[in-house]
Amino acid sequence: MTTNTVLAVSGGLVVVVVLAFQLTWMDDPWDGSQGGEISGALTEYSCKAFDAHGWVELGGRPAHFFLPWDASVFRPLDHHPPAPFLAYYGAWRGFGRGPAALRALSLLLLMVSLGAVMCAGRLVAPGAGAASVAFLAAAPATVHFACIAEGMPWAVAFMALAAVAWVRWRNGGARVALVGFMG
Repeated sequence: MTTNTVLAVSGGLVVVVVLAFQLTWMDDPWDGSQGGEISGALTEYSCKAFDAHGWVELGGRPAHFFLPWDASVFRPLDHHPPAPFLAYYGAWRGFGRGPAALRALSLLLLMVSLGAVMCAGRLVAPGAGAASVAFLAAAPATVHFACIAEGMPWAVAFMALAAVAWVRWRNGGARVALVGFMG
């Protein structure tokens, strides 16, 4: 077996173990950690506000406070970008209302991150992709961020995609790809 094959197999095993670990608590209630409190008190709360009053009426803004029976008593959280909350609301509506639906989107973002890191690593050196994926998948922060529904899974995914664009540009790729991603 070549070194690249060993790295690919070991990286794949690490990803499978991490995914199996993540799936064991998909439907657990939010815990008292910072990520759990943000996921439950902000993301899930915003999804409930979108359910009660409609995301168009609320301007797609996440909820800091709302009353289910009165849309005029809505306090938005204006310093948070709306796109992740709208995406989580899509998962909320599409996969069922609860923590598992929101965590499913975060887990999908983890898969995007791992795929992007694999691509970036393979562009750097043979075997670097699998090693990078194994490292990222096993990192405690990755395991934590993949099970919460807030901005961090998005940030990790976009940083991984930015790494791919940067490595491609560094390897002589078109600057347009780098500017297009960053722009």
